[in-house]
Amino acid sequence: QIFNTTTADIMFNDHDSNDPINALKALVYRVRCVLKKSFGDEQFVLNAKGSYYWNPNIDVLVDAEEFIDTLKCAKFADKQDVHTFYEKASALYKGRMLPMLAGDDWIDSENQYLETQALSVMLSLIKYYYENKIDNKFEEIYKKFLKIDPYNESVYYYGISHYMDEGHEDIAR
Repeated sequence: QIFNTTTADIMFNDHDSNDPINALKALVYRVRCVLKKSFGDEQFVLNAKGSYYWNPNIDVLVDAEEFIDTLKCAKFADKQDVHTFYEKASALYKGRMLPMLAGDDWIDSENQYLETQALSVMLSLIKYYYENKIDNKFEEIYKKFLKIDPYNESVYYYGISHYMDEGHEDIAR
């Protein structure tokens, strides 16, 4: 729960609005309309005692939280099952969150953490797929990794080795 005055001060601290509270009300109204149009008549955002808050009766699934939970499950999984959790985690990672807020310390820190974890997962999958000759999944995760970090030498080692093993020396170069 965040008080309306605090939220308005944060959102309109650059003095873009002469009436930040009413500007916030209009913004919340618009959010409610979008949510209603997309998800139905539920009251997603509630207002009480001078603050807005998410309706606690409505579950929210946050992909970043699910990503971290999946990694936690992988830590306790049997060795032969770890790649299954890593595959799920890799599928959940869609890139940097909230790109419109890049530059905010918390967002940048969280993005760096999530990206580091995702790259670690993908590198583990690359090794697993290479060692087990799972070519179609290898190429998919290899390309996904390189879109995020095109300078990782370990990944190139596996890529070159994979393509050489497949007889594609032209691609390996």
